[in-house]
Amino acid sequence: MDKNYLIDQTNAVSCEGYCIDLHNYYDFIKFDFEVETKSLFLSFILNSSYGIIDQKVDSIILKFTNVHYFEISAEFVTHINHSLCEVGYKNPDDQNLDWLLDESESDDSDHIVFRFANDQYIRLHSLRSECHLEIKGK
Repeated sequence: MDKNYLIDQTNAVSCEGYCIDLHNYYDFIKFDFEVETKSLFLSFILNSSYGIIDQKVDSIILKFTNVHYFEISAEFVTHINHSLCEVGYKNPDDQNLDWLLDESESDDSDHIVFRFANDQYIRLHSLRSECHLEIKGK
């Protein structure tokens, strides 16, 4: 998967010179799927109630274009909350989600996995993924 960002320490996204800690400071708020382009959008927003933080990014959208594999946990809508626990990679043949590969261990064929609280997850693979940031004051 071609990306314009890196997954950092299994809980953050490094993009455009920013390291966005999705686990500690951002809430997962929605996902959208665009049928015509087979594009998936995952949206996160800064939650300032987590304490005094100096994050400059108000929100982040991860766009996955030409998705050809998509899996969501069976009880995602029942048990999901805003808390991302971990993000990493899995070989397409590996169904054990108890551990994930980090960026340095992955390759372009691996699926990206977003693990949330209550053992819920989104797993996918696409040809391209882009990080879009909304910066405070811009």
